[in-house]
Formats: sequence, structure tokens, C-alpha cells
Amino acid sequence: MNERQRRILKTLYQTQTFMTYQRLAQMEDVSVKTVRNDIEAIRGFLAERQTDGLETKPGYGVMLSISEEAWQHLGGEENEEEKKIFFFILRHLFRDDVLTAQRLSEQYYLGRSQLDKILQKVSDWLEKRQIVLERKKGKGLSIRYSEFHFRLAFWDFYTEFSAQYADLMNQREPRYALLPAGEYTAICAALDGFEADLTAQAMLDTEKEFGIRWNLYSGTQLLFLASLGIVRARKGHVVAMPKAEKTPVDGISDEAMAKSLVQHLTESIGDNIASVEYDYMLFLIAIAEIQQFEDDASRRNFELQNTALCRMTVRAVNLISDITGVSLLEDRFFVHLMMIQLKASVARLRFGILFPNQLLPQIKAKYPNMMATAQLLGNIFENELHLIINEYEAGFIALHIGGALERRMISLSACIVCEYGIGISRILEVKIARNFPELRITNVFSVREMQKIKSEPCDFIISTISLSAYQLQRDVVEVGHLLDERDVDKLKRYIKTLRLSRKETMRHLTPNAELFRKELLFLRCEIFSKEVLLKTLCKKLENMGYVTAQFEASVLEREHSMATDIGKGIAIPHGLGEYVNRSTAVFVSLKEPVVWNENGDKVDMLFLLAFDFEEDEKVKERIIGFYKSMVAFMENESECEKLRKMTKEEEVLKILRLW
Repeated sequence: MNERQRRILKTLYQTQTFMTYQRLAQMEDVSVKTVRNDIEAIRGFLAERQTDGLETKPGYGVMLSISEEAWQHLGGEENEEEKKIFFFILRHLFRDDVLTAQRLSEQYYLGRSQLDKILQKVSDWLEKRQIVLERKKGKGLSIRYSEFHFRLAFWDFYTEFSAQYADLMNQREPRYALLPAGEYTAICAALDGFEADLTAQAMLDTEKEFGIRWNLYSGTQLLFLASLGIVRARKGHVVAMPKAEKTPVDGISDEAMAKSLVQHLTESIGDNIASVEYDYMLFLIAIAEIQQFEDDASRRNFELQNTALCRMTVRAVNLISDITGVSLLEDRFFVHLMMIQLKASVARLRFGILFPNQLLPQIKAKYPNMMATAQLLGNIFENELHLIINEYEAGFIALHIGGALERRMISLSACIVCEYGIGISRILEVKIARNFPELRITNVFSVREMQKIKSEPCDFIISTISLSAYQLQRDVVEVGHLLDERDVDKLKRYIKTLRLSRKETMRHLTPNAELFRKELLFLRCEIFSKEVLLKTLCKKLENMGYVTAQFEASVLEREHSMATDIGKGIAIPHGLGEYVNRSTAVFVSLKEPVVWNENGDKVDMLFLLAFDFEEDEKVKERIIGFYKSMVAFMENESECEKLRKMTKEEEVLKILRLW
């Protein structure tokens, strides 16, 4: 969280009552929309720490209700002694698999309640990572695990407590590891003094061989986990990799890089341990993200080794372009980023690795529509790879999409029209390029080339003569042929205005899609509670980026004041449009009807509506069309009965899209 979000969180804790978004916005001197985004970031912050207590209520605002103990933990004011004990316990368990009661008592004097509290935290932390903490009376603590999950959990522990590890050892200076001395020292300390530079040397040799560079996070993770594999294998802990079915996009580059890394590791460490760990090293290479290729030849070689992945990337980019209405295939930077992201996402999903995305709350707040777009790519993952994309991976993809669209929105191009001949024209071009290096000049024309000017693909025209007599359907900025300071200022003002308008377009950019989509159809469901059903559907919409977290509360509040069943076993629950990022509708049919109102009336078919009438005219027309069709549908009992009995999503979608 940023400082403003921390202040808002503190204000909510101190007031312990509902505060409107308007009031919070006034206190922070920001817009209401900014406060809404801040509240979403705070909600993500609380969720990461498994703290509940943030309540939103339409018309009232937002309130935080948590205990003093929970607040102390959130504020980073957790008992430092308890934090030290937590680190001490887990460090010894990861190093020795056991921690005797005597060793713990020698280090710390703990009362029974304090010990139980800390051990519960340790147990919860380990359980999330599929490791079991066992307590045996008189003997102490031990852990039960698979070697694979042990190593991944150790990495999580290291990233959380790297500063504490750095204090355990005299500082070491790396020769090959591209890390600060402090972080390198922490890694060596966590690995009981193993010289991680040996692994770093092998990694650099592999990068050089394939002309790649892993990004900082992936490179550090690979350095740590590969070194940990060697340390553990030397102790006899050889990993058994979980079964992971191959997918159609698995190329041969990972195997080639893994073989290279194992060979270089064998040479640098002087034994054959790395060879025993080949499958594990292959996994580490698969999930590592490449930041850049050293040259075009290295990139082409990678693409040749991953042709199916390249085809999938093109399909994904084309789908994103269709949904957003912005052609992105010519953005080679974005295409390369997507290729690398898809490769890593597929690998993590194959092995069932939940890779936390710390930026997810901010991504949802800043790029909600792009989250929806990324979730739609789940169709490719599911249909072609038989993998279910999670919201963390969708968040990474959404971040790339949002970045590409922002680059597209602010990048500008112009052509020059000059009547003074080629010499003066080129001087003018050079002056413009010097003052506006980010502006791409597509061509230079004379006024006699009007047909070419009309068809030139650029955002606006810079001309030394008036072109008002021509219907160019683009803005023309008139300048002098020598481009003096006034001309430069005029161009600066125009470019600034154009960029601001494009950014505003970016904010309101919504995927071009129908109200009904296949992934939002739920047929013949077995749910027996109205509240569970609505909460489940609202969470689904939130995770896919269609609505904000407040949407659920607005749906339930509306139901509390007035049930939304409309007869014939049909209900149309809906929330407030201000919490809708992108209008859509969910269709549900139930195997057994559920009680919907105080009179005991039951519902077995419903439409959860997330509509925002402030969207563009096309969306508004579809929404109005939906209500008109609903009225006609209700009057046709045979059609109602036909729809509620359907089991094939394609057939249901065909009917609903006619609405």
C-alpha cells in the first residue's frame, strides 16, 4: 500500500464507523474514484493477511471493524519478540526438519499461551504450503512434507525473512551473482554457507549460450532453488517431481536450457549431484521468465524451439485485439512479453503452482476491463491446454495488456506537408525530431501529393501551409517552415491535449463483447441457498474483473429490501451500476428450486445483472434490448421451460444472444 492508503486505513480504524467515499476524498484531496481504488487496494492488503473487517454499504460508505490485536499486526507493530521466535522455529525446521523442546526452551522462555499462539501461526503458514507441523510431547516439533513442496516453501520463507538471514553471516561479495552483497549473503546464510556463486556462474554460462537474460525475480528464484536442490541432494533429499501432463505448447527450449544448466553446474560444483536433479532443474527453467534476448538471432532460435507457443501467442494477441478493438499484433514488444508470460503461466499451472501476484489488488483497480479480457483468454487455456487459469496469472496478463494499451494510447505519429522543396522539408523534419524525439514522422509530402496525404496512416498532420480546403478527417497543426519557439509551443500543447484525450479513452475502454458469455452460464446447478448462490456468482464476476468488490454488498442489500423474483420461478438480482466495470449478465438454472422471499416463493432460473447505463450507446441498447426480451420471454411458458431444462451451453448462448 502507498502512504495515502495507509492513512485511509488508519482513519477507518480510528473512527470505527461508516465514512462516505466523498468524505475520505475531501480529507485526502483526491477524487472519489481514487478513493474507491484505494479501498480496493486496502481490501487486497487485508485479504493477504487473512483479516476481515472491511465493510461497504451502499449509501453509507465504508467501515473497518477489527480488534486492537489485529490492528497491531496489520500496522507492522507485531510483537518483535514473537517475530523472532517465528523465524527461529521455522529456520530450524527448514534446516534440520526438527526442533526439540529443549532447544526452543534454551533460546526462549515462553508461557503456554504465547507458545500456542506462535505455533498456530507457524502451523497455518506451513499448511498453506502443504507442509504439516507435528508436535510430540516431550520431543518438540517436526515437519512432514514432500521434497518438492518443502523447497518451494523454503523459497517463500527466505523471501519473507531475507533480512534476518543476512544478519546471520559476515557479508560475502558475489563474483557472478548479479545481486547486492547483502542479498547474496542472505542466500548463502539460508543455504548453510553454500557458495551460491557456483550456481550463478553456471546460470550466466547458460544465459550466454542461449542469448537470454532472466528477469531479476526469476533469476534470484532460480539461483536460490537450484542451489537449494544441490544442498538438499547432498544430504540425500532427492526430489520426486509431481506428475504434470505435457501440453501442446511445450517446446524444446526448456529441455535444452536445463541440460546446459546441469552441465555447467556439474562443472562448477565438481560433482554429479546436478544430474540427479535434472527433472527439478527442468521445472525451474520452465517457470523462469526471460526478460530479454541479447539479439534477434537468439530470439528467432527460441521461437523455432517453441513454434506451438508462438502460434498460441498470436491467437491470444488476436483475441485481445478483437475484444479491446485495438490492434496489438504489430506491437512486437507486447507480443514478446505475452509469449514469455504465457510460457511461464502454462508451466506454473501444469505443476499446480499458485504464484502469488502481489500487484493483483492494484491491477484490478487500475485495469478492471483488462482483467476481464485476460479471463477470457481462459478459453484458450481450457480448450487447448486443459488448464484452468487462476486470477493471479490473469492479473499478470492483464498488466501486460494494460501496459500495451497505454503505450498505444500515448504513442503518436505525424506526417509533414511542406511547400518549400525537399531541402527545407528535411530540415523541418530534423528540427521536429530534435524537439519531439517520441513523435514518429511517417513521411514528408509536398502539397501536390494530396492523395497520398489522405491515405497516409498517421495521427495528425504538421503543415507549413493551410490545408483547410481539403477534407483530411485528421487534425492539422500549422507551423512555420523554420519551426520557431512559438511553433514548438503550439505542437507541445496539441500533443499534450491529444495524449490526455487518449488516456481518457483508455480509462473507458471496454472489451467489445455481448452481455452473455459462455463462462458466465451455469446450467442445472446444485445449490440450495439463495445467499450462497448470490455470493458465489458475485465473487465470480469480481474475480473476472466485471465488477468491484462492493457489487456483492449492493446485490445483497437490494435483496434484503426487496426480493427480485419476478414470477414463474425466475429472478433478476442486480447491483448498483457504480460498482460495474463492464456490463454483463450471468445466467443460472438450478436442478432444485431455492426459496427466494419471505413468502416462500421459489426460484430455479435467474439472471444476475451487472449493468451500467453510463457505458456507451451500444451497451445501453443491449441492456434495453435485454429487458424488452425478458418481458416477451416471460409471456412464453414453453420457451421458459425449454431454457430451464437445457444442458448445453452453446444452445443456451445462441438463444440469449438473440435477446
